[in-house]
Amino acid sequence: MATLQLPMRALPRQLLLRSLRDERALLTFVLMLSSGFAVSLLAARVLRSGGWEYRFLVWNLFLAWMPFWLALEMEVLDRRQARRLALLATGVAWLLFFPNAPYIITDFVHLRQRAAVPLWYDILLLTAFAWNGLLLGFASLHICHRIVARRAGAGGGWLLVVATLFLAGFGIYLGRFARFNSWAFLSSPLPLLGNIAGRLADPLSHPRTWGVTTVQFAIAVSSSVNCSIGFSSNLSPKTATRSGMFVTPGSKVSTPFVDA
Repeated sequence: MATLQLPMRALPRQLLLRSLRDERALLTFVLMLSSGFAVSLLAARVLRSGGWEYRFLVWNLFLAWMPFWLALEMEVLDRRQARRLALLATGVAWLLFFPNAPYIITDFVHLRQRAAVPLWYDILLLTAFAWNGLLLGFASLHICHRIVARRAGAGGGWLLVVATLFLAGFGIYLGRFARFNSWAFLSSPLPLLGNIAGRLADPLSHPRTWGVTTVQFAIAVSSSVNCSIGFSSNLSPKTATRSGMFVTPGSKVSTPFVDA
């Protein structure tokens, strides 16, 4: 038995890509479990009370999943070195749907005491859905941040994060108060653009717009910082371990083989 020393750079590219896919599969599975828990809370509430007051949460959670799936598609396109136009189109769709993820935290406006269900349960229910929305949004943001950072450098990556979070705050205002949705750009672009232009042209006349946007932006930044701890950009030792091999940056890989 002999040992062949291979430098880190000689690791097959397919091994690293498989590690990345395994990481994404695990993340998706955990997010699905978490979302399933939130939906089960709603199902238990319906069985207990017979009321469907919070059925809209399921639709909102579905919309919160959209930016995550789009971010995964962007990662596939980036890995396959697809045309920039395809990557850009998917990125625009991701940006349009991204506000749907943190938007769920505004569903607390529907919270009130109801006879059939204790208030604490509805607080738990709304918190579960809001938490999943934030997780899905910032998981997708982390993926897109990595893609842009690889292509445009660290500065470009962080510019994307800050711009996305601010636009998301503005998008949440448009959704909650102006009642526009993500596909309004296609279904009713003129009213939407006119609404946006009026607020940009005379911001001092719309204090609630920019107050809500600023507060949502601050919440999003705080949540993003906390979520970034869990969505580390470096491969963990476990994901770098395959077929008995353990990899650390700058290390060599020992591959056993039998001499003929």
